[in-house]
Amino acid sequence: MKSTTHRGAVPPLTTGVVLATLVLLMSVYPARAGAAVPACIANGDYGAMVTVEDVNGPANDDSRGTRSDMYVSSVSTFCQRVSSVYVQDPISESGMEFGWVVGYSQCDGQTYSVPTLFYWAQRNGAKLSCNVFHTRHPTTYDTFEVSNTNANNYWGVYTNGTSLLPNGAGLGFSKGYSLTGTERGSSQDPGSAVWNDLQEFHDGSPGDHWSAWDRVQLNYDHDPTYHFHSTNSFSASSVHD
Repeated sequence: MKSTTHRGAVPPLTTGVVLATLVLLMSVYPARAGAAVPACIANGDYGAMVTVEDVNGPANDDSRGTRSDMYVSSVSTFCQRVSSVYVQDPISESGMEFGWVVGYSQCDGQTYSVPTLFYWAQRNGAKLSCNVFHTRHPTTYDTFEVSNTNANNYWGVYTNGTSLLPNGAGLGFSKGYSLTGTERGSSQDPGSAVWNDLQEFHDGSPGDHWSAWDRVQLNYDHDPTYHFHSTNSFSASSVHD
């Protein structure tokens, strides 16, 4: 994917030419809600981690939606903190992200002291639209969903089954990669995150349906002290060393 954000880090190559290329293309699109403000880090986020759904090999790009029971943190934030789910297109230039932000939000330039819902839509390598919604009660698990279940190229966002974007965002693609993302703006920000019951809306045989991720796999990690952990194929977390 072409980088349209502040992040310039490139993850290390993995085994296999196809997967290595895919990681290099995809990994510059973890959560876009908040670029760190200059007082934190001038050139980007302090730490970020992305996971991707795959099928025992290269990442699976037939997703028309992804959702998870995602933890909403209550820990105070110095700079910026994001946790999200998202889907990006097969060539990694467009995508829809939905999650919560504490601290600075790049979407509206405001700073939030409590977890606040947002979406960020990107098309052809550039921001299409974004919005910041209402706050959420911390220390809870809420269902966050990004989906295009009717395959009309308009992507919506849902929390606990309620649509927050009734008209959706037209992104020019109907299926892609299912991912999760977390980032923090400084070493003083917490980096823990949890995604339980990760599900994907599959396109194709045996018919369109929601089902558990086949396997959650680390796609990108440049946080110095928080790293990927998983106890099964459909859960993921970012935990402190």
